[in-house]
Parts: sequence; C-alpha cells; structure tokens
Amino acid sequence: MYRYIHILRNNVYFIIFLLLMIVIVPKVIKKPAAKRKPKKNKNIEKKNSNNSKSKLFENSINLNKAKLKDLKKIKGIGESKALKIIEYREKHGRIYNIDELLEVKGIGDKLLIKIKRYCFVKFN
Repeated sequence: MYRYIHILRNNVYFIIFLLLMIVIVPKVIKKPAAKRKPKKNKNIEKKNSNNSKSKLFENSINLNKAKLKDLKKIKGIGESKALKIIEYREKHGRIYNIDELLEVKGIGDKLLIKIKRYCFVKFN
C-alpha cells in the first residue's frame, strides 16, 4: 500500500512541476533582442531639457555608420567603449535612439549626457 501512495505522490509532484513550467517559464523568457524596443531614460531627458535637446556640434558622428576611429574622437569614448558600441550595433542591428547606448556596458547616464551632443542617429 505504501508503494502505491509513494508513486501517486510522485506523480502529483510531477504534474504540479509541469504546470508551473508551462505557466511560469514563458513569462520569464525575454523577447528576442531584434524585437526589443529601446528603453527611455527619464532622468536623462529631464537633465537635457535645459540644454534645448542637446545641440549638436558640426563634427558630430552618425552612430549607425561610425567606424572605430570616428567613435574614438568623441571625448569620453576610448577604444574599448568604441569596440563595445560597434559590437552592440552588429549584434542588435542599427541604433534607433541615442539612449540605446545605455545598454552598452561601460556607458552610463553621466557619460551619455556628455557624449550626446557629439553623436546622432540617421538611417540612410
């Protein structure tokens, strides 16, 4: 009799486990990177609102076409961060918003505020 109760109990645990996996796992898995929309950082928008949407300089750089040497010209971006930006662009496709740079490791709010006026996003 104990053997049958033990088997029944294991089957119930297994069924509960399967139900949890069917319900919980799809919610935990994130969307693929290609379909993900960039996050908007409200703190940066508030800080830049005083600068009239960050005026661009004459020699500003298109992030979607910039090469390593172009990115290194931006003050605050060295070779390693430039490589990470290019790697991010190759992995996720073109950059739609400058705020996407926050997803690049090593670029935070303060650095983004500094470099925003030196770069822009154009799709042509």
